[in-house]
Amino acid sequence: MQRFFVGTAGIPHSTVPKNGEDPTSAGIRTIRELKLDAMELEFVNGVYLKPEKTIYVKEMKDNYNVVLTAHAPYFLNLGNPEKVEMSKSVLIHTLKIAELAGIKSIAFHPAYYFKQNPEETFKIVKKAISDILEFSRKNGYKVELRPETAGKTFQFGSIQELIKLCKEIEGLKICIDFAHIYSRSRGEVNGYDGFMRVIENFWKELGDSALKDMHCHVEGIQFGKTGEIRHLNFSESGFDYRGLAQALLESRAEGIIICESPSLESDAILLKELLS
Repeated sequence: MQRFFVGTAGIPHSTVPKNGEDPTSAGIRTIRELKLDAMELEFVNGVYLKPEKTIYVKEMKDNYNVVLTAHAPYFLNLGNPEKVEMSKSVLIHTLKIAELAGIKSIAFHPAYYFKQNPEETFKIVKKAISDILEFSRKNGYKVELRPETAGKTFQFGSIQELIKLCKEIEGLKICIDFAHIYSRSRGEVNGYDGFMRVIENFWKELGDSALKDMHCHVEGIQFGKTGEIRHLNFSESGFDYRGLAQALLESRAEGIIICESPSLESDAILLKELLS
């Protein structure tokens, strides 16, 4: 049985639409032609997919047996009292489109600490996410909501904060970006030993089910005093992607691995080879 479904964060660069295909559908076809397994729809600047177009995306996903995930808009801030209602509305719209398109899970950056301390931010974020999940449950949505580990120290989203959220909110799951964990720690968490400790802690705190259904992001990365600066290709970064692949293989991990390197498919194919 296949353990890891590896793909790109967005439409592969080598995609060329054929026969009137929309870019997203063409990207799904290209993923399979590249012998990859997954693609993340990048809604980071807004949800570009219209409801009437989701049927074609879902058909392509099913025809090519490609797993779809999505990344919600960057401008969300569920920790800012002045922006929380707008952010909830945007995330609910993302959920609606994702459900129509057959997307499995949505990664999102929950918040910045704003003027509150981390404890206050946690309370506001928890209430907002609980409200969104309640809406999702009432409407029978199957798509998962996954707050992502943050790469910057001024962002809400340490692994400890997200584990605590998942323990306190039923049905919530995490998107683990291992490069963000590396950059937030300013390089201290890296390599086989460092990433194995992250995986073991994840399993210890949330159990087998969390480890068997992972949604992960991986990329080369540059960091500074406050963590993440920018994404890089693996070859340009000190991020030990080979050590991560070894840790994932030797653990009981399974799930979706999305490559966010600028090269997209080149690094994704490398990951696929390492995880096969």
